Amino acid sequence: MQEITYDWNEDKNNLLKNSDRRISFEEVVFALKNEKLLDVISSPTHEDQECLVLNINDYVYIVPFVQEGHTIFLKTIYPSQKIH
Repeated sequence: MQEITYDWNEDKNNLLKNSDRRISFEEVVFALKNEKLLDVISSPTHEDQECLVLNINDYVYIVPFVQEGHTIFLKTIYPSQKIH
């Protein structure tokens, strides 16, 4: 069985790290590998995407993604006050 790999746009990652969100795709992957995945939901805005619901630093984050084969491409990260 082939392992899932994660990919993202590095410019977007730098933007997220330097924004008020101060979070990165590396933190998302770390959370996934440490069993912090709470759920996978359909994207409310993009029917071709799903969203990871993750507990990162005791807060719920939504991470939209698309999957092609064994690669998950992470789109963005945003905190969810609604789901928290």
